[in-house]
Amino acid sequence: MGRALQKKLGRGALLISQDYVRREMLRVRDRPGNQAVSLLENLVLYSCRNCDFTILEGILYADIYESLLKTVEEAFSDNIFAYYFDLPFDVVS
Repeated sequence: MGRALQKKLGRGALLISQDYVRREMLRVRDRPGNQAVSLLENLVLYSCRNCDFTILEGILYADIYESLLKTVEEAFSDNIFAYYFDLPFDVVS
């Protein structure tokens, strides 16, 4: 979904995938205190200052990503759109 939205928005839209940062770039587990949190925070802040659109996608559990979510809220204030998809597996496979 994030990639499709980025394509639709065009140039200047940064897609930040929590899974890619955590699994591919850092290869860390999704646990409190993992290194991906601070990297995601830095990417969000970079995007806020330098990009037209920021797309942050992932399953962001509050107990793990609370500081990231606060960073997003502080950086973008009222300019946040959050979407949650609750789809059965047969729809997405």
